[in-house]
Amino acid sequence: MDKFSQQLENYLRLAHSSALLVSPGDKANLNILLEMLGTVDRDIFVAYYGLFGSPVTDVAQIALKYRVPQSAIHEIVEKDLHHLSITPEWQMMMRQLKPIVQKRIGNTE
Repeated sequence: MDKFSQQLENYLRLAHSSALLVSPGDKANLNILLEMLGTVDRDIFVAYYGLFGSPVTDVAQIALKYRVPQSAIHEIVEKDLHHLSITPEWQMMMRQLKPIVQKRIGNTE
């Protein structure tokens, strides 16, 4: 996983685990960012990372729901992470995050 994908993944995990660090505005921006994905990929992301108040769903359950191997779920997540992490929208969003959030996700620029 490249640096940019890792930063986005760190942010998605933080968005699930810390309501205090990720503001409602940040969540709204995240929702807009995920709209760049197709419906199925977006649903997989929401389930995989437990976004927007949903619980983190086990990869096996996600794979069963979509009738694909677990490896396919991992490939989809990795592909979409990379795709979203290099978009200007994510780059702009990342620059607007609180300094403590930027530090936690590994943005040390």
